[in-house]
Amino acid sequence: MGTTEDVLRAAYEVANSRNEWATGIVTAGVVIELVALLLFGKEMSRNEKIALAIGSILVVLGVGGEWVFGSRASAIAVQIQQASDEKIATLAKDEGADHKIAAQAAADAAGLGVNVQNLHTFVNTQESHNNAAVTELQHSTAGLNKARDDALAAADGTKKDLAQMTALLAQESDLRAKIEKLTAPRQISEQQVAQMSVALKLFAGQQWEVIPYWDMKESLDLANRIYAALDKAKWVWKKQERWTGIMGVVAGVLVYSHPQASAKTRNAAAALVKALNDVGIACESRDENDPGHPNELISITVGQKP
Repeated sequence: MGTTEDVLRAAYEVANSRNEWATGIVTAGVVIELVALLLFGKEMSRNEKIALAIGSILVVLGVGGEWVFGSRASAIAVQIQQASDEKIATLAKDEGADHKIAAQAAADAAGLGVNVQNLHTFVNTQESHNNAAVTELQHSTAGLNKARDDALAAADGTKKDLAQMTALLAQESDLRAKIEKLTAPRQISEQQVAQMSVALKLFAGQQWEVIPYWDMKESLDLANRIYAALDKAKWVWKKQERWTGIMGVVAGVLVYSHPQASAKTRNAAAALVKALNDVGIACESRDENDPGHPNELISITVGQKP
């Protein structure tokens, strides 16, 4: 029981105990009074009267105490009963609530069983769908992998074909460049003319002549560019007194000087050969075949493109 009920029960026990004491006092008082009446009768001495008075007082006190403590014990008993009733009511209420909770729990458990069953069914269904999707995805992946492999194989074949075509184009380009180089006319740019004039100005005043293929435009144009460079270097061009042409086939540019000419002329001829080669014109040095008739003239023969 609770604390309040324990307190009331203790108070009830005390009141009941005191009520018993009061009852005992009343009994003792009545006994004394009876004894006094039997022994002393009407002729009572002072002591007798005192004894009777004490007995009467005890009876009064006992009766009063019995009434007081009996009333208190009854009230406490009522309070104990009320407390017990309240406790019982509370317990009944709690029991009702427990029953309600238990009923709700049972209903929830029943619903939970249904929900769990539904969830189990849903999971099984989803698992079946997922397995089907995985199987389909695997098939699709296999198809994609095959398509990728086929594409890679085709790409490799294309790369090989492209590499072969690139190699052929490169070969064709090189061949075209070689053909163009062979067929393109020889040229000396203005910058190269200036470059040659600077290199040959040391030999200013040197006499020279040029003999091209007069009926070959490429040879004649190159002779004119050589003329421009030597004229800028202050070399002295000697005009032929009679027509002179190239007999037979001559390839490239040939620079002739007499083997018995002065060192300056020989050095000028060598410098001219170097200057022409430096600008990309194939040129060679030759000795003039005229023994016993030395001269200081440098003769340039402009043959066909080698």
